[in-house]
Amino acid sequence: MRLKIYCFAARLCAALFFTILTSSLFAQKTVSGTVTSAKDNKPFVGATVIVKGTKVATVTSANGTFTIKVPAGSTVLVISSIGFEDEEVNVSSQTSVTVSLKEKTSTLDEIVVTGYTAQRKKDITGSVSVVNTKELVANPGSNVESLLQGKASGVTVGTSGVPGAGSSIRIRGFTTFNQNEPLYIVDGARVGSISDLNPGDIESLQVLKDGSSAAVYGAAAANGVIIITTRKGKGKIKVTYDAYYGSQSLTKKFDLLNTEEYGQYLLKLQQGIPGQTATTFNLGQYNGGQPSTATPIIPEYILAGTASGVQAGDPRADPSLYKLDLNNVEDGSYLIVAANKTGTDWMDAITQDAPIQNHNITVSGGTETGNYLLGLNYFDQDGIIDFTGYKRYSIRANTNFIIKNKIRVGENMQISYIDKHGFTNQDEGNAISMAYRMQPIVPVYDIKGNFAGTRGSNLGNAENPYAALYRRKDNKDKKVGIIGSAYAEVDFLRYFTLKSVLGMDYGNSFYNYFNLPAYENAEGRGGTGQYGEGHSYGYTLTWYNTLNFHKEFGENHDVRALVGTEIVQGQGRGVDAYSTNYFSFDRNFWQVSSGLSTTPFGSSYEYRYRKYSPIIAKLDYSYANKYLLSGSYRRDGSSNAFGPNFKYGNFVSGSAGWRISEESFIRNKISWLNDLKLRVGYGILGNDNTVDFGFITSYVFDSYSAGYPLDGSNTGFQPGLRHNAIGNPNVKWEQSATTNVGIDATLFNNSLNIILDLYNRKTTDLLYDRQLDPTVFGNVNRQPTNIGDITNKGIDLAVSYRSGFGKDFRFDAGIKFFTI
Repeated sequence: MRLKIYCFAARLCAALFFTILTSSLFAQKTVSGTVTSAKDNKPFVGATVIVKGTKVATVTSANGTFTIKVPAGSTVLVISSIGFEDEEVNVSSQTSVTVSLKEKTSTLDEIVVTGYTAQRKKDITGSVSVVNTKELVANPGSNVESLLQGKASGVTVGTSGVPGAGSSIRIRGFTTFNQNEPLYIVDGARVGSISDLNPGDIESLQVLKDGSSAAVYGAAAANGVIIITTRKGKGKIKVTYDAYYGSQSLTKKFDLLNTEEYGQYLLKLQQGIPGQTATTFNLGQYNGGQPSTATPIIPEYILAGTASGVQAGDPRADPSLYKLDLNNVEDGSYLIVAANKTGTDWMDAITQDAPIQNHNITVSGGTETGNYLLGLNYFDQDGIIDFTGYKRYSIRANTNFIIKNKIRVGENMQISYIDKHGFTNQDEGNAISMAYRMQPIVPVYDIKGNFAGTRGSNLGNAENPYAALYRRKDNKDKKVGIIGSAYAEVDFLRYFTLKSVLGMDYGNSFYNYFNLPAYENAEGRGGTGQYGEGHSYGYTLTWYNTLNFHKEFGENHDVRALVGTEIVQGQGRGVDAYSTNYFSFDRNFWQVSSGLSTTPFGSSYEYRYRKYSPIIAKLDYSYANKYLLSGSYRRDGSSNAFGPNFKYGNFVSGSAGWRISEESFIRNKISWLNDLKLRVGYGILGNDNTVDFGFITSYVFDSYSAGYPLDGSNTGFQPGLRHNAIGNPNVKWEQSATTNVGIDATLFNNSLNIILDLYNRKTTDLLYDRQLDPTVFGNVNRQPTNIGDITNKGIDLAVSYRSGFGKDFRFDAGIKFFTI
């Protein structure tokens, strides 16, 4: 009896096991297929195949095939790739499919990054400019910032033109008295600048311009946000090499006077001043030593310290008298300069035809389980101004791996080495301003091949610009930089994705210089040399974690939600020192310790900060693909920016969109209208790059205004402690509120795209360094205070047209217009 019971139980367990196994087998099925390109019917490599409504996905192999397990209850596969129309296939009654992908004629379905999430362009409700990266890199240039000029409406780019120099980017004008640069995000990492990023590595670039699109970045977004994602590999292994080589030249020069013309100018100046006589105003170097001349007399030689030039045969111009002692340029030098009678073209003297070249080598590929891209870049640009240039050597490594269709991990990293030889062209003493201040009678070199200059009477106080550039040619300005991020994300419970990203922006810089005696100058000759050097490092770490939810309810409701946290931490140090009085100017003695000055001079600094966002939240809702709602909330705190009374700030936004073209009274009834969307949004942003520890009261030792005569005399003052700054505990965030109304239209078979935005932005509680009353507070620094506001209002308009002739000829045309 007991044996029969055991047998029955065994049969029951076996039956249950096979029932469960059978149910499991029928709960999902395996579907295989082939994807080809409709254009040439070739296998499509790297297309994404996803089970609709789930996170189950794969990619096509090198021969265009795929295999995927379809969960129970799911019947539709979606096959997609950037630049091609999505295809949906019902697999409820088939296990093998063949799909042909067609190229898109519209960019509305492109997926773009707009914060911590990505969405289709046609679903965007804020003001976002998507930059065409192919157009971005079509023109040669050293950095992304300068290439951005004219590529996005509402964005202005100012640059000095010096190779490798960073640019000044303004999105819809100025918002503050302080820092106006936008926030830069590269592959999820906050970076201080994108000037050293290789433009050829960029896959996509978006500009978030209004409050509703940028508010998810809270306190850092008042000046707008630029988001960059870098390229990834796909398909079978591919090795590419692209390069360009060209030459730059000065296309417009100053039309400066030659020597004869400048002498005539001085003569007319003398004759044209009422009341002036020959004894009160003379022609200086052009009058041959005479008090008055009818025409300017151009001398043969210019002598240091002589009021006028001398002619050939004058004993003072005897070459044997020439003497130059770099260790005693004041008293141990006698300089003789042969006057340039035709005139020196100083702009020609300091400019050149400058080569520019760029080389990229990339190895990329991908399979169903991951992809990779490895790249090398060499960029070299000589400046049009002599002895200036910029070199960049960079390595790019982007890898992504898929683990069982549920887990994805990867990293994106660029390591760069920068070698710059720049100069400033935005101050009074730069080489360009000196080129038009120098008199044409002065040549570049004197009679012994040393530099000529204004060391003489009546030649002004300009310096020889070529000499200044030449003396700096061996100065160094080098940097090693790392920009990168690593991420991991996992899908679970069908509708959720958890993602963690750690990003870094690291820089290590070194510079040195040697100021040689400028013996030829009328002033500022530099004594016996000065050498200085400095070293600094700094980094910014970004770590954020987000939980995404995405679910479609029925046919009409699409909900996307995100919550997360973020920490941004930065730290850096720097030190510099210099010394003077060098007995030798040889490169082997370019050391601070080689100077004979009593005590070398030096300084150092350190900074550190932490910004914490305990809550980031974003919600996007779409109904019937025509009514769009979006909202975000972020709470930000800063360790060093604001006082204890305003440590945290709250930043919110809301926007809505109406795709009018999807309404039944328009859809398919106006043949030339492809898409029409109305947008409206409002957002409050902050600016945390305005003040550093303005809430802290600090002190400083000072023997001048706080000294004490401890010995009872008036000579033995000892340093005392006084206020250096008076803290303001109520210093708080600047806030920028933006209202934006926009229209997006796509017309004529997706050929014409129009984006029009009207905006009004008001920034309140502007931070300004206020001077405190010295009779009350003494000699103290200015105090940061919230006072005043700025309003920006204007129009953004971007119009682009795409068309072509036949199969192979395509052209794009566009115009961008905006007011601030």
